[in-house]
Amino acid sequence: MSHAVILIVGFPGSGKSTIARAIASSLGATYLDKDTICNSLTGLLLEQNGEAPNARDNSALYKEKIMPLEYQTLFKVANDTLSSSSCVVIDAPFISFFDDPDYIDKQRTFFRSSVVDLHVVEVTASIEVTKKRLIQRGEKRDIWKLNHWDEFSQQILNQRCCWKNINKFSFDNSSPEANTVALISQIKQHILTQDTK
Repeated sequence: MSHAVILIVGFPGSGKSTIARAIASSLGATYLDKDTICNSLTGLLLEQNGEAPNARDNSALYKEKIMPLEYQTLFKVANDTLSSSSCVVIDAPFISFFDDPDYIDKQRTFFRSSVVDLHVVEVTASIEVTKKRLIQRGEKRDIWKLNHWDEFSQQILNQRCCWKNINKFSFDNSSPEANTVALISQIKQHILTQDTK
């Protein structure tokens, strides 16, 4: 049987973690959250280099050195997890890699098995809803985004995932009534289809 890795991607405040947990629960998949796996070590590394532990958007050290290691770690953990689970859901923004069409092809090298189906769910939300959610969750790592809202909101409007060679689903999560049931049904159907090939 083939294995599936589902990447739940999108901007902070889109509600992707809620969607990722729902998908993982419905599929009986292993759920991997970048924040849970990486944040403590990332904060320590930043502090050890004289930066605030929550520095992300305005840190060259984070963007150039630490962030690539975070994502490499996620893919390596996912690969190890596939030995005991047929499906893994990775919850992480990935937005810094959206503009690289070949990004996914480069990451396939992390998987020992050649029979791994990669899927992506790009979660979006309206600018107004995104800002409201960032304010409500009150995370220190969101302070820069809110203080530079014009810049950040333009990034949300202009940047979309352009990866090739991947099964992609788009999901507008602006409304509390957003139909996750239909999304999960589509994902299940696609995985089953791939599994019968």
